[in-house]
Amino acid sequence: MLIDASALTAFYASEAGSRELLRPIEAASIRAISPLGLWESAMALARIFSRRPGEASADLERFILRFRVEILNVDAEAARLAVAVHDRCGEGSHRARLNSGECFAYAAARQHRTPLLCKGDDFSLTDIEAA
Repeated sequence: MLIDASALTAFYASEAGSRELLRPIEAASIRAISPLGLWESAMALARIFSRRPGEASADLERFILRFRVEILNVDAEAARLAVAVHDRCGEGSHRARLNSGECFAYAAARQHRTPLLCKGDDFSLTDIEAA
């Protein structure tokens, strides 16, 4: 499964419903995240907890190690897919209003043919398989 920044951030920030996000993470045989999603989550957690981004990133690295999450490479195909999904579902063009990080999460999930774990309704308005 591909873990979106929204799920990772919600889990670390102990948002409502975040405990339910842990079950599919634990059950998945393959776990991955886009490097942009990891960055996006570190920036969000730094803002939420008034910490330096590097400190938030260190916490996320522990999560990555604990759950053996692969940080995917972003290649040309991922970039093309992200641009295409932004054309269809991006901010200003679709009700999902996917931002840049979400477009790359969608692209990575599509490229690797894996479901996407996220929090919120943005991706439910797209054709991506939910984890």
